[in-house]
Amino acid sequence: MDPVLLHLAVARANIPVAVTTETAPHQADKGTNGLQALLLNRWQGEEKVLKKITHVEILVSDIEGSIEWYRQVLGLRLIRHSHDQRWAEFDTEGTRLSLYEPRDDQAELKKAVGSHTGVVFGVRDMKAAYQDLAAKGAAFPIPPCKQPWGGEMAVFLDPDGNSLCLLSTPQQ
Repeated sequence: MDPVLLHLAVARANIPVAVTTETAPHQADKGTNGLQALLLNRWQGEEKVLKKITHVEILVSDIEGSIEWYRQVLGLRLIRHSHDQRWAEFDTEGTRLSLYEPRDDQAELKKAVGSHTGVVFGVRDMKAAYQDLAAKGAAFPIPPCKQPWGGEMAVFLDPDGNSLCLLSTPQQ
């Protein structure tokens, strides 16, 4: 990129001068450095719209009972709860985990209670996490097992039968 155009682009995009010019890994094969990639993306209006997952929601049949289970068994911290909306939110150190009890007029959502959630909790010590949750009454249809890629996985159920996963990755 021409230095004059680069300077104008930096000024127009209101980017601090301290931005690094190291090659961005996803742009390395194109011969574009990180600053140029950032400028080109902003210049072309290609700034990412979807940046991170902030919430994951699990459907439950009894919001009050589920709140207690997620607090007592999983040890999650409740940060919001709406009795009227049948909804609760827990802090999981990043992504928020929400519970929602569908209303009677939401038959399709009610059918999804007690299914696969796709929610995965990362753990450092699989054996300790498994023993702790099992001692608190969590049912494990799939106990901890070694995965072909080297990590360990276990699947447990909440009181509604929603499946949740524990995952530990190999230490590097």
